[in-house]
Amino acid sequence: MKSEMMDRLTEDVGGYNNAYTADDVTVYFEVIPSNYLESLIWAEADRLSGLNVNDENFKSERDVVKKNSGKEYLPRRTANSSSCFRKSRAAKHPYKRPTIGLIEDLDAASLENVQEVLPQLIIDQTM
Repeated sequence: MKSEMMDRLTEDVGGYNNAYTADDVTVYFEVIPSNYLESLIWAEADRLSGLNVNDENFKSERDVVKKNSGKEYLPRRTANSSSCFRKSRAAKHPYKRPTIGLIEDLDAASLENVQEVLPQLIIDQTM
């Protein structure tokens, strides 16, 4: 599916799409008039079955995640209540890290990392 096609399929019929990440899930969603539901389900199936992760969209999506973390806009010495809470959790608890990840890890991630794990992620989701 071409870049921005999901946006066109939702916005051109009066809908919208977005995503959010919580501790245990990332959710992608579209809101559209019900008479477009079948077309949108087909488009989602097509998009996910032919997922193309290339250097351009990898870097673009990584930048979106970094911007959503809010850390690019906050001085390092400031903290919000959520980050203070996470830091106070036990050192071995899986939720001790920010849900969206650490900027250092995002910066260190590579296209090759994603391409290595992507086949397994797809298999896990179909089971």
